Amino acid sequence: AGRYHPPLHSINQSRQSHQTKTMKALIVTVAVIATFSSKASAFPPPGDTIAGKRHSSRVHRTAENRPPPFVENQRRSIATVQRAMGTHALVYGAAAAATLGMQTVGFAAAYALRTEKFYDVFGGLNYLLLAAMSAVLGVGGSDGAALPWADDPRKVLATVLFACSRGWLLLFLAWRAHERGGDSRFDEVLGKGGGPPQPLRFFVFWLVQGFWVMLISMPMLFV
Repeated sequence: AGRYHPPLHSINQSRQSHQTKTMKALIVTVAVIATFSSKASAFPPPGDTIAGKRHSSRVHRTAENRPPPFVENQRRSIATVQRAMGTHALVYGAAAAATLGMQTVGFAAAYALRTEKFYDVFGGLNYLLLAAMSAVLGVGGSDGAALPWADDPRKVLATVLFACSRGWLLLFLAWRAHERGGDSRFDEVLGKGGGPPQPLRFFVFWLVQGFWVMLISMPMLFV
């Protein structure tokens, strides 16, 4: 019966004061969050830093400087052709040098003996020598585009057929030189007819034979 009841206006003032404090705290919290958010946005992302910009510029320059795929394929093809041409040039050069050397040796021996009986025989042996050199010095597999000679049936077949055909020719020419006992075409240059020998003209005959051997052997050397 003796309880105290505060006045109604006092209760309303207390509620209003509590609401005011809550709103102030909420405003302060929002302000703090907004401040930190603005400071965080001031820092650039990783890609916008100096190191990131340098890396992205290097990547961009690399992408710009890189040629299109068809250009790279063309360059690889040109390099492969150049390596193959270099190998073929080596084969042709070695074959020409070997032919010149062999024909020169044949000329020197034939002129010293004043005979032409082994003229054709040297031509046949020259063919077989070039066939062997083609097998040894042929295009190898270093460029990744060609097989070694022993692993390429096309090269083996071409060389074997060439050697067989030239070997048959060698046997025929040797038999003919033996049966005829000489070749009257060389009597004049060797001085067998009573005139003076003509060594330079005789050497030209050997050079022409060497040129003919190289001309016939070029397809086989190319393979």
